Amino acid sequence: MALATAFLTACASQERTVKVIGRPGTVAATPGAQRPSANVGDDTSATNDTSATNDTTNRPSGIDTTADVSALTSRFSTVTVTITRPDGSQLKWCLFVADTDELRQRGLQTVTELGGYEGMLFRFGQEQATPFWMKGTLLPLSIAFFGSDGSYLSARDMDPCPDEASAACPTYPAEAPYADAIETIVGGLTDAGVVAGSKLVVGPGGCRPNR
Repeated sequence: MALATAFLTACASQERTVKVIGRPGTVAATPGAQRPSANVGDDTSATNDTSATNDTTNRPSGIDTTADVSALTSRFSTVTVTITRPDGSQLKWCLFVADTDELRQRGLQTVTELGGYEGMLFRFGQEQATPFWMKGTLLPLSIAFFGSDGSYLSARDMDPCPDEASAACPTYPAEAPYADAIETIVGGLTDAGVVAGSKLVVGPGGCRPNR
């Protein structure tokens, strides 16, 4: 997830889902402002996860991931998103949703396993410029930003910043005001072909991962 609350994604779809990426920004962080966290995690309940994994190569070793997914599913609802690429082809992903200040600030912090879900969708309801950061986040993530009309704005990769007490984690702003952002395991946006010219449509809710 990121500095705002990500800072920092009916999956009954027949199509295999792909992870999402992130992007760079130019907006300076406001001192004292609440920033989305880039990883989804529950400070008290998201201890670790044992569900199916999306990427084990970047997961910290020696960590019991039993509670990660159960913590996510107990706190976050899920939603299907459809991304239409510039060539007209489409992808459907099942993502956790962070749509309140509390959930956006928590994001994917402390999470080491996504259990088959593709990532997290951060919804703001209106365009704004809050940067994301990776404070307390253990997984390398990518983030993509979208405008209120669903148009792709920018994306970038974000490095883990696991020290929850550190205020020195870098921030990752969008290149333009955005209304939605998607975080996924690093490399997911590239694998999915999510680039300039892509469009995001959100809904319906209540999906499950395909695997």
